[in-house]
Amino acid sequence: LKAALKTVDMMKKNTETIDHFEVVMCGKSVTQLNDNAALVRQASQAGIRLSACGMSLNKFSIGEDELSQKIKVVPNGLIRLFDLQEQGYKTIAL
Repeated sequence: LKAALKTVDMMKKNTETIDHFEVVMCGKSVTQLNDNAALVRQASQAGIRLSACGMSLNKFSIGEDELSQKIKVVPNGLIRLFDLQEQGYKTIAL
């Protein structure tokens, strides 16, 4: 999330608006969401949409109710990325 926050900040300095910026978290990264509440809050305030992969949450036994309400749970994070790509969004994997 730190990289996303820095990227959004740099983009805002170089362009007038950012229409949509989303971080889709899959795999083990979902286990760190509750440990980084301050970053989740900062990302939300910066206009970054946060999505967590429901399959990953299930794998690591994390309930949706355990996450911040600022995080949207999607059934499958990879399908979410494919959907964004089909809509013309640029995606990267970190």
